Amino acid sequence: MKINISIIMATLNSEKFVRQAIESIIRQEIEELEIIVVDGGSEDRTIQIINEFNSDKIKIIEGKDSGIAEAWNKGVRVARGELIGMLNSDDFYEINVLKKVIEQIGGSGEPVIGYGNVSMIDDSGNIIKQVKGEQRSKIRLLNGFGFMHTSVIINRQAVELIGPFNEKIRVAIDTDWLLRCVFRKVKFQKISIHVYMRTGGISENYKYTGMGEYADALLRNGYSEKHMVLFYVFRALGHLFKLLKLK
Repeated sequence: MKINISIIMATLNSEKFVRQAIESIIRQEIEELEIIVVDGGSEDRTIQIINEFNSDKIKIIEGKDSGIAEAWNKGVRVARGELIGMLNSDDFYEINVLKKVIEQIGGSGEPVIGYGNVSMIDDSGNIIKQVKGEQRSKIRLLNGFGFMHTSVIINRQAVELIGPFNEKIRVAIDTDWLLRCVFRKVKFQKISIHVYMRTGGISENYKYTGMGEYADALLRNGYSEKHMVLFYVFRALGHLFKLLKLK
């Protein structure tokens, strides 16, 4: 059977929210999809919960890995879909969005990166912040991408052009790969996708590591040391604004 879209999900002791994440994919109005779960050695009920779906749409890859980058690369290597997305195991899609995505960027004859909107939520599902996905200029990318990776859907042409995720990177895995796309002038396109993303992920818990990795990725992808002055100015201003809000 032709697979239109593959959703890759890295898991590790994800029993709390993995059921909701997988349900949000299965409920999409698409038959030609697959879910690839890459589990890094969960010791809780994660695998049991996934097996309870008893779905032939779900493929589980089990085994220790070095981190998210390796898990994603494992998933991409076996993915059969023309389109590929990475959904965190504690996030979930809005209903019936993937069908629209296939209509918008499926069948493209060129590499394309689709991105959309995200609602940041707490563990109880309360919305904390709305992120309206936007494409940023080269200068504004010094302050980060204008969308969240969990809303990104890529096509196979982009994967073949850019290559695998960098497994030496621990936090800024997604932004490093996306910067490589920018450097190679891959097309970015706003798509009709909406994802609910829980706060407290690896990028928040290790934000300073992620910031350093992002700075290194900028330098590897055409940014100069002069640009990096602006990078740190943007970061300093961001911290200042947060402090002012707290007062």
